[in-house]
Formats: sequence, C-alpha cells, structure tokens
Amino acid sequence: MKSVMDRVVYARKLSYPGISDEEARTVHVLIHDCTMDALGGGPAVLPLKGQIEGPHLNGKNIPWVLLLSDASFGKIEQLVGDSGITSRVVDDVIAHELTHGITADLLTEESIKKSNDQKNSQAHHAEILSDVSVAFWEGWAEGVEASLGATVRGAFHPFSLSGLGMYVFVFERQQAVRDNLYVYDNALFDDASGVRTHRTGAELMKAEGFMATVTYRVMNELPYRLADGTVTQGWPFNAVSDAIHRAQPTNTMELVKALAADPNGGADFLDDFLQISSGATASDISHGIANLIIVMSDHQNELQESLRRDPNNRATARELNETRMTLAAARPRLQAELEYVKQQVRSGALDLFAKAK
Repeated sequence: MKSVMDRVVYARKLSYPGISDEEARTVHVLIHDCTMDALGGGPAVLPLKGQIEGPHLNGKNIPWVLLLSDASFGKIEQLVGDSGITSRVVDDVIAHELTHGITADLLTEESIKKSNDQKNSQAHHAEILSDVSVAFWEGWAEGVEASLGATVRGAFHPFSLSGLGMYVFVFERQQAVRDNLYVYDNALFDDASGVRTHRTGAELMKAEGFMATVTYRVMNELPYRLADGTVTQGWPFNAVSDAIHRAQPTNTMELVKALAADPNGGADFLDDFLQISSGATASDISHGIANLIIVMSDHQNELQESLRRDPNNRATARELNETRMTLAAARPRLQAELEYVKQQVRSGALDLFAKAK
C-alpha cells in the first residue's frame, strides 16, 4: 500500500502547495458495523476538500474520511478477514476508494461541481451504462484497481476465495477490464436474445467498465517517455495525475482528451484508444464492421458447437463456412478503416467524438 499512499501524497502536494508531509499522508479510516448503502453501498471514501468544513476529530478538521462499512452485497469482515488479507482484495478496494479521493484533490471545486452537474444515474456497475461523469470517476478508479491487481497477483489467484463472499466480483471485474470485455454489451450477462453487440461511441463514454480498460492500459501497457528520455511500459501514476490536474476533466471525453494531449505519451494513447474502441466514438463505419465481427464470431461459435453435436449436418457446415469467409473479409477491412480513422483524427479532419455526443 506504500505506493498507493505515495500517490495520495503526490496529488495532495500538487493540489495544495504548502501542505505538510504529515497532512499529505494522513487518511482517517472509520470501520463500523452500520450499513452505508445510502452512501453508495459498501466501502467508500468521502473526500472533503481542505477548504470545506468537514467532520472533526478531537477538534481538528478532517479533509479525508475513508468509510469501511457493511453493505447489502458484502460484509466488512469478508473484506478484512483472512481471505481478504491473503488475496489482497482489501488492497484493491482501498486503492479504488483512495483514487476517488485523489481525483477530488486534483480537481478544483468548480470542476467537481461541473462534473456532478452531469450526473443523471441512480446506480453504477461495470457491466451497465451510467453517464459520462460517473463513468469518469468510477472507470478511473476501477482501472487503478485492475492495475494494482495485475501487479500484486499477476494472472493467477493461488488462494482460496471461499471466505470473500460477494467480494469475489472484484477479481472477475478486474479480469474483464484487462480483457476489454466491456466494449461489448452483454459482455458477461446475456439478455433475452443472447446476442452480444459492440457498444456505440456514445455508449462507450457512459460505460465505466470500458473506461476502466482505457485507464488500465494507460498505467500498464502504453509507452511513456520520461524526462531523461527513458521509455517505460505504462505511464507513471503521477503523469496521469499531472494530466488530470492540468486539464481538469469532468467527464470521460474530457479525460480522454487530456491524456491524448500529453506530449510524452498522448499520441500512442490516442491510437490505442481508437483501436480498443474500434473507432466507435469517431466513425459509424468502423463501429458497424466491429459489431458485425463480434456478432458473427459468436454465431460461428454456436455453429461449431452445433456441428460438433451433429457432424453430418450439411446445412450447418455450409453456414459455418460462409460465416468464416465473412469474418475473414471483415477483419482486415476493420483494420484498414481504423488506420484511416486514426489518420483523420490525428490530422484534425475528424472529431474524435463525432459519434459519441
């Protein structure tokens, strides 16, 4: 957790020049047995800006309070019990919540109000659409959580999950984030039709799960050039903090623009964003091809399973062959369209969010 607290200190010193080391490193954690569903349902950080009157402890104003409380979906004893500690899921949850506090520190009161004014969702979850403000705050925190999870555990979880209860979802969410599954509707849950589709550009900007993938890749996968010329794999957390503090984003689109504007990693970020979104925020054509590919890919899997059960069914075999040919033609067409979209967006001839507004 030291690295997480170092991030807190950096953000606070960036936002509050003159703050002492002790104040920058202090987070008050309250653990109690009351249910805090009214505050969002579970562990939550209530970041109160330094200039705002907040709760007091021994007569001293407390700028940050991290509440750990029971929720309808999970109990604190599961989070901080043996399984939670061994699996380090408690690290993930606290890092997620502290990221909310870091974001609140990096943004001005005016920016926070502007962001809050854009909220119109009553609930949020990685699988569903909320709004561009909630998806910004939650997607960023879930991306940090997925990044930390990959760092402390890697791809495998050699421990028992039996004592974690509902907190097992943290691991499931992290893997889906790393695999970019939230670019699709019904990524994990089928609707009545069972059809999986590629989300539109407007939908992606309201999908915290997809935005978590965007920020996870920034911190773990994408190149960043340091001041000494060294190129790292994954942006330093402080570089992301600098971009947020400088640009004051209040929603997902503004966050993407802030990262794309960074002189030391923005160009690669922009290309990656267009690649993993299939260019859906900028082009109906690339989105349409991407949607065709995922629908046909799933149909191909269904046909293969049907043919496995009935290997002599000629109609199924013929349809499977036609589906394979369609996919073989669509994939290179999508990549060619994406290269065109990237070039157009880079040159300014095409609005990155032309199809997301």
